[in-house]
Amino acid sequence: MYIKSIHLNNFKKFKDFLVEFPDDLSVVVGPNEKGKSTLLSALLVALFYDPKKSNKEIEKFRAWNSDKLYSVKMEIEHNGENIILFKDFENKVIWLKNESTNIKLDTYNSIVNYLSELGLFKDYSLFESTACVKHNQISNISKGKNSIFSHIQELITSNKSIVDINKIIKRITQTITNLTKGLKQPSKYPGEIKKIKDRIDELSKEKNKVLQEIDELSKRTEHLNSLKESVSKLQNELKIKKQQYKLNEDFFSATFNINALKDQLK
Repeated sequence: MYIKSIHLNNFKKFKDFLVEFPDDLSVVVGPNEKGKSTLLSALLVALFYDPKKSNKEIEKFRAWNSDKLYSVKMEIEHNGENIILFKDFENKVIWLKNESTNIKLDTYNSIVNYLSELGLFKDYSLFESTACVKHNQISNISKGKNSIFSHIQELITSNKSIVDINKIIKRITQTITNLTKGLKQPSKYPGEIKKIKDRIDELSKEKNKVLQEIDELSKRTEHLNSLKESVSKLQNELKIKKQQYKLNEDFFSATFNINALKDQLK
């Protein structure tokens, strides 16, 4: 995924500001105090801040001399799909819409989880340290003080410990290999992802079987209800016929008695 554009309203020095980004590495250049750091802050706010909360971090980006908070609207592209993310900190509104799939979300956690599935880090600091390179870091690299690898190592190394970035990359690569073993070709010892995939396939088959049984049961239930209706209808008809038969029996009995009386009176 990559960020196509961001539109800011009432965000620090930007009253109404729209910037579009290429689908590659973006470099923001400009004199001091022109808004480069503010633009980076706006990107982080758009991705990681919850507009339904109230705190000093949110307040510090309020536009100068304004009594209202800001709104940010970000356009994102992922595998050809266009996604809109909107946050209104004044009215505490948040929503995301995938215009290609028509997916709509309106809670902070659901949006964070959705963007995480597309490849965005959930952790604010991790994203800032890996996706954004500030001008002082670029100058260090350009002056030849550090190689890119040693500079990355510097970013993730604390004063108390030293981390070898090459070892980390090897460990990450090996971990990925172990996790994905068996996905592309059969393996005697498949990785966890393959095991999970196989389990999901098994559960899907069980789910389909249960759905078929539910469908069959539903059909049987419908048939049973139909039989109940038929039996009820027949019972009503039988009741009516019994009543009619009783009336007929009473009629013929009365007729017979009347005729008998007539014969006696002759």
